[in-house]
Amino acid sequence: MENLKESCLESRSLPRPGKGAEKRDEVCTEPEDKMSDDDVKLSILTHGLLHIFHLSCEDNVCDMTCGEGAAGFASLLSSGRVQFYYPDGRLRESSFSPSITIHYAGLTSTQIPGRLVGWGPGAILTLLDAELKPLVHAVEPMDVRVCKVREQSNELVSGGMGNVCVWCLTHLVCRKRVVEGLGTHMVITQLALVPDRAHCGPTALAAYGGAVVVVDLIEGRVVEHRKNLHLREITGLVYCPLTDSVVTASDMTIRVWGPDWELQMSFVGHSGQKMS
Repeated sequence: MENLKESCLESRSLPRPGKGAEKRDEVCTEPEDKMSDDDVKLSILTHGLLHIFHLSCEDNVCDMTCGEGAAGFASLLSSGRVQFYYPDGRLRESSFSPSITIHYAGLTSTQIPGRLVGWGPGAILTLLDAELKPLVHAVEPMDVRVCKVREQSNELVSGGMGNVCVWCLTHLVCRKRVVEGLGTHMVITQLALVPDRAHCGPTALAAYGGAVVVVDLIEGRVVEHRKNLHLREITGLVYCPLTDSVVTASDMTIRVWGPDWELQMSFVGHSGQKMS
């Protein structure tokens, strides 16, 4: 196993936000280009990655998903073709004609064996079988740019231009449609789902531009906006349940945020844009 070394900058924590209504619209005011040397300290992180397989594709990969629905991994290529992989990374021969192409912007594997969801571009959301044949079309969908399945639930969460929606997975009937507090200029491009916690129910973290909006999935409403988390568009968003923290990526920077959105650490110095 080859060790990969990466330098990082650990930032001083931001002040905790106030209580009540002031928490709804918070702006972070310490972008990375304004941090002074006194605010940070240099650390060296070492981690190891084991290279298992490298598979080349004839076309660019537009989207990837994994789970029981795909029986491993599935990649959607720019040509509209879909390739399936076993959980260990080996290419799996499709049971249907490889010449079949689909016209979705992305695929999302579900927790139901043999069931995937095709979504976008635009107002398109469809439940597919293992051969990518349509089973159910969503009832009155809105614009879809990203889609996630809630763990241990039969619900699906989608986000797009000015909306976050919660769907019944088996029938694709919309249970919650959140548009209030989300203008059409807020195009959701990243989603991270947060499970039930002691102090609140399940929520969705939806990224637009350099900001994240927090959505209550039970009540179907916007809880708060966190603006200026990055100077440019957020290209990666992950929730870590072990530390109750949120990780965001933009350009060549990765940032780790605590439970109250205090900045815990900032990784800089990458040679390319971080996409996931």
